Amino acid sequence: MKLNRARLSLAGRLRRCDPAQAAEHLLALLTGPMEARTLLGTRQASPAETRAVAEAAVDTFLRAYGPEEIT
Repeated sequence: MKLNRARLSLAGRLRRCDPAQAAEHLLALLTGPMEARTLLGTRQASPAETRAVAEAAVDTFLRAYGPEEIT
């Protein structure tokens, strides 16, 4: 996972960053809401909930780590 993020950074798909920290942030964005929504494993999350959390996590991650726009 770390190596893939490093490659994306070098390819200009992600801004230069610490790949390990970026991976931790993405993991937290994915797992934090799921833990809260499933009440720490006491209920199943629906596929729609899982997809919504994943889409929001990726959107947030790319806003933070996506390539910087040149103006």
